[in-house]
Amino acid sequence: MLNAQDFARVPSALSATLDAGEKLLWWGIPKQGFVLRRSDATLIPFSLFFLVFAIFWEWKALQAVDPVFPFFGIPFILAGLYITVGRFVHDAMRRRRTVYGVTDKRVLIVDARGMKSIELSGLNEIHLQKTASHVGTIVFGPELRPVASGPGIGAWTGRPVIPTFEFVAEAEKVLNTVRAAKAAAP
Repeated sequence: MLNAQDFARVPSALSATLDAGEKLLWWGIPKQGFVLRRSDATLIPFSLFFLVFAIFWEWKALQAVDPVFPFFGIPFILAGLYITVGRFVHDAMRRRRTVYGVTDKRVLIVDARGMKSIELSGLNEIHLQKTASHVGTIVFGPELRPVASGPGIGAWTGRPVIPTFEFVAEAEKVLNTVRAAKAAAP
C-alpha cells in the first residue's frame, strides 16, 4: 500500500475514480515520449511506401490536364503523413495523459477518453512483456499474436486493443502487486 507521501502525489484523475474505502496499492504512468513497438518493424516500411506512392501519384495528377483530379490524392497524402509520422505524435500525446492504478479491488486505466476498470476477481489472464531496463508491458487478457490475428487498428494508433499497462517501470514488481491483490481479493 502507498504511504501518505506517495498518495499525495497521485494524479487527481486517478484518485477521483477510487470508491469509498478502496485502497490504492500502486500507481504509475507509461514511458513518455517517442517509443517503437515490435509492430513498427513492418508498419514503418509500409507507411513509407504508402506515403511515397501517394506523393508520386499526386505529382503525376498535378501534371494532368483536369484541375479537379489532384484533389483526390490529398486524403491519401494526409493518411500517409499520419501513418508515417503523426501516429508517433498521437501515441506520445495519448500516453502523456494516461495513468494506471492497482487497488485492493480493481485495476484502473485512466486516459483522456475515460476510465477502464477491471475487477481483480475477473482477471483470468495476465501477461508480462519485458523490454530493456525493467520496463515492460502488462496485458490483462489474452495476448494477440500479430502473425495470427494481424496487428489491428491499435498498431496504427498506438492504443492497445486489450487493457494494458504499457511501458511501466519495474513491470515485474507491478505484476507481483497485481497478483498479490488478486490473491487477497474476496
